[in-house]
Amino acid sequence: MLDAGEDVVMVLDGLSQVLQCRVPPGYSLRPFKDGDDATWARIQSAADLYNVITPSLFASQFGTCRTDLEERQFYAVDERGEAVGAVSAWFPEVGVDPDLGRLHWLAVSPDRQRHGIGAALITAALERMRELGYRRAYLTTSAARLDALRLYERFGFRQVSHDELEPEAPAV
Repeated sequence: MLDAGEDVVMVLDGLSQVLQCRVPPGYSLRPFKDGDDATWARIQSAADLYNVITPSLFASQFGTCRTDLEERQFYAVDERGEAVGAVSAWFPEVGVDPDLGRLHWLAVSPDRQRHGIGAALITAALERMRELGYRRAYLTTSAARLDALRLYERFGFRQVSHDELEPEAPAV
């Protein structure tokens, strides 16, 4: 049994057959645009009960390269154009197998959760990872996020040890 504060590492072993979850009616997805660092912080602050979201967190997690952000970060927006969810198809951390894309910082505003927005964002991020040449995906989250863990499992993610993220040693 996992401790609620424990970090969970999950891996999706293949990106060839990504679960297709459509964007719910009344919403659409768009890529990062100018000013979305503040948009991201607003969504994360509302949705994340486990991390302190500060203005500097966005830059520390994603850097400032606009091309990377436009290519790898998605926002769900409602009919009024208000962003209500975010996810990133991000680079693997240092020391992680480079074949693994990172599903990073998925969040949906609490009043919009349980409508399929998170699933649609995951589909978009995993498809982008496949387009970028990743063969597998991984994420880290908290064991306390039971609904999120179930959602990730629905996509085929399985819990692994952090050691399983390391690149395989070349055969000698």
